[in-house]
Amino acid sequence: MRSQLPKMNSFYSDEPPDEDHFDEKADYPRASKYQTLCSVCNCSASKFCARCHSQAYCSKEHQVVDWKNGHKLYCGKDMPEKEKQTASSKVCFPEFELLIESEEFSDSDKEDEKSEEAKLEEYRHYMESNQEAMSHYDSKSAAKDLEKMAGQESEDYKQFMKFKMRIQQEPDQVLRYDRGGSPLWVSVHNVPEPSDIPNCSCGKPRQFEFQILPQLLNHLGADTVDSSLDWGTLAVYTCSDSCDSELAYKPEFLWKQDFVEDQST
Repeated sequence: MRSQLPKMNSFYSDEPPDEDHFDEKADYPRASKYQTLCSVCNCSASKFCARCHSQAYCSKEHQVVDWKNGHKLYCGKDMPEKEKQTASSKVCFPEFELLIESEEFSDSDKEDEKSEEAKLEEYRHYMESNQEAMSHYDSKSAAKDLEKMAGQESEDYKQFMKFKMRIQQEPDQVLRYDRGGSPLWVSVHNVPEPSDIPNCSCGKPRQFEFQILPQLLNHLGADTVDSSLDWGTLAVYTCSDSCDSELAYKPEFLWKQDFVEDQST
């Protein structure tokens, strides 16, 4: 979902804040100033605890979650906020600050690229040396299948190494922003064609804006369970015209690419 404000608006200054001189006492814009927020997820809340009326919730489900995860211990009691155990710390992903930096390349990156090209050449020789082994299969079609698989693996290897080399300078990066550019794919499989990206509801074509990298899974702790979230990259496409309307939120398009061939959008 996309939500945007013009540079001149009623909520934020048209001048960026001075990050080197942050004033903790300043009245910076915050959502809670304009809307009651859920104690669990910080979304808009319209419900309150029937006993103490101090905790707000977006739904009955989050009220139950908060009650079971700490609110019942201090409901109606006068306790410092920092001593209260909230459900958000248990059921929500941890919060982090995103540091925004421009991508830079050094001469050492070019040397590493040559090294990886040498590795690819070795890999290519290895695949060629196994052509003789393929000829011993009873079925010629089996040998062709193996050749096809080898070619796919080689192309996938090249693409993954391209991805790896591009992010190695900042291996902890979790998001890449390049509006109007191209995503950095992890595989040659399931790469969308232009026709796969639907136009915006306003009729204008969508363009690539940013992608979410798999490193984020490590920071969220979501890569430790077999049934947890997983992706190779999440590419987000938005309206090229940044259309505005009466709707506060506009739906956009996400393309999910996995590390394996069996993938979906």
